[in-house]
Amino acid sequence: MAVLLQPRDYLSSFLLYGLILLAIVGVVVANPEVKMDHNIIFKSEDIGYLFPVLFITVACGAISGFHSLVASGTTSKQLNKETDAKVVGYGGMLIESFLAIISVCAVMVISRSDYASSLATDGPVNMFADGMGFVISSLGIEESLAVNFVALTISAFALTTLDTCTRLARFTFQEFFEETEDRNVQKLTQNRFLSTTVVVLLSSLFLLSGEFTTLWPIFGSANQLLAALALLAVSVWMIKSGKKAGFLLIPMFFMFVVTLSSLFVLAFQNFNKGIYSISIIAGLLFILAIVLLILAKRCLKKEDEALKV
Repeated sequence: MAVLLQPRDYLSSFLLYGLILLAIVGVVVANPEVKMDHNIIFKSEDIGYLFPVLFITVACGAISGFHSLVASGTTSKQLNKETDAKVVGYGGMLIESFLAIISVCAVMVISRSDYASSLATDGPVNMFADGMGFVISSLGIEESLAVNFVALTISAFALTTLDTCTRLARFTFQEFFEETEDRNVQKLTQNRFLSTTVVVLLSSLFLLSGEFTTLWPIFGSANQLLAALALLAVSVWMIKSGKKAGFLLIPMFFMFVVTLSSLFVLAFQNFNKGIYSISIIAGLLFILAIVLLILAKRCLKKEDEALKV
């Protein structure tokens, strides 16, 4: 896997860059008619109110909890030097944000009613591939070929994401047993092949159980809560180091407001629906966030008192 990792990700990146460039030029050349209406729906029967759903649904881009894990455990090991982190990290988020805009362009060419029906029958991946394929075909490329190219790009990055998720899950699983005193248990759990097998097996069993769709709604809240906690950890470190952390504190507080609001709503709604497992998980995550905020405040307070002495 280590041998294939770098070449596969490297080659997949060219697919993404090609898709973005073709999409940009295609939108300009095709100048497609915008059929999607301009009505803003503040409450949906399926997902609830626009706030805070909007800010937890978009789980990539400027702020992402999953990417904070990737940056610390994966991307950092692939940088030539520390100064590359800003270009790679910030640049990667800008590209993802731009890809989100392109995704919106792909569905703006259909009406809201057609969007709803296509989403139900074809799914989001096929909708994106068909929409981008239509735009790219304006450059003289056969539409079926363009659609297949977009689908291939999506598949390549889905594979990359799956690989990264598996490795991060393995890291997390191994960390549970790092402090164990039993040498045999530690030796077994620190074996990357065995720990990866356990992670893949448990994930497969979870998917086969059919409960994935039940747990999925809480993913956005948990993911963006992780982003808030990552900002909290870095903010505390910078303050204790005597550095200005205002540029981190502002998005941190915003993400805490968003995620805590979302977790509260999820816990309340699922409790009323009788889905107590999701309600309990949401409640525990809410409490965890509050506890970590309190601990961070105490940590900074002790630091301030030590400086005064």
